[in-house]
Amino acid sequence: SIKKRLRDNVVSRRPVPATLPSDRAVYRGLLALALLGSSPTALTLSDSRRMKLPPPVHKYSDQIKVSRRHLIAVLQCLGLLTAEDDGPRLIAMIHQVWKEAIESSPTH
Repeated sequence: SIKKRLRDNVVSRRPVPATLPSDRAVYRGLLALALLGSSPTALTLSDSRRMKLPPPVHKYSDQIKVSRRHLIAVLQCLGLLTAEDDGPRLIAMIHQVWKEAIESSPTH
């Protein structure tokens, strides 16, 4: 389970080949966090009009709006951020990553 994986230590010595996550796995993880943190939207523009949901992307933008609060709430609902485990520490890490992403963004 993911709780067990999160408890494992970070690699402190030279890893065995093919044991570190591949760039594809890291990409998929980031994509999963973006999808968990984004609000529900329609699949297409026509669906959004018909179902009265927000469109999948904003006009003239290829960016997905991701909410830190929504991401944390979804992870808590899934039982991945509990007070008994490392939940508070992981929430602090999410806040720190968010702060660094905002500070390094070109619009900041």
